[in-house]
Amino acid sequence: MQIAEWRPPAGTVRSDACFIHVHVPRTGGTTLRNVLFGRLSTRLKSDEIFLVDLLSDRYRTGSVDDFEGLSSDELRRLRFVSGHAPLRFAEHVPRPFTFAVLREPVDRSLSVYWYCFHNPQHPAHAHARSMSPVEFITGGWGEARNGQARYLSGYAFTTESPSDDQLLDATEIALERLSYIGFFDSLRTVVRDMCRAVGTRPPLTIPRTNAAPRQPISRRDLIRIEACNAADIALYKLALERWGDYDPSLLFV
Repeated sequence: MQIAEWRPPAGTVRSDACFIHVHVPRTGGTTLRNVLFGRLSTRLKSDEIFLVDLLSDRYRTGSVDDFEGLSSDELRRLRFVSGHAPLRFAEHVPRPFTFAVLREPVDRSLSVYWYCFHNPQHPAHAHARSMSPVEFITGGWGEARNGQARYLSGYAFTTESPSDDQLLDATEIALERLSYIGFFDSLRTVVRDMCRAVGTRPPLTIPRTNAAPRQPISRRDLIRIEACNAADIALYKLALERWGDYDPSLLFV
């Protein structure tokens, strides 16, 4: 693969860094967070962790607005932030290390549909039950359409409806700001790399969480799903060009 000259900066991951997990839905983020959280929670204090829209009786939790309302002293103490968080969180902490996982766009879109289909608690469950996969995805339900570009660019946290070109332009900027990008198809490698980054051993096994059964789909419908995920497909291709064969030893020295 021909790799562009761009490279993320090499150097030691600081021991006082704040790790910000930009969790894009249906990319293995829950699995990754569970592994990292299980290790970091044993050595971090309650005020050093912030979980976005997740439940916890010990660690600080809250919405995006709650995070951005923290005082400078509270933000300075943070060492681990996870959840469906916008990348702009990195602007609020002194030493951010931002990381995300991406997934092949069509596979991710179908995963969103089947997750919503099987999960009665999801807001889009009723829509998934009343629609075919291609109807659900082309309709943009459940962040199934260009969801990765929307999350990384920050548009998922607004009411705006950007064009594919606007989405991709914003996402290219976001790619430059991420400290590490991993890929769903290599989730074991991602877990190993991030365990190394936070200074802990990776687990021997990695249990998958939130996996959703699915049924086959026609080639015709696959083509329609590809067409409505143009920004995600361009994003994924660019991320692979830049990170697909990146040697983490250049980063985690």
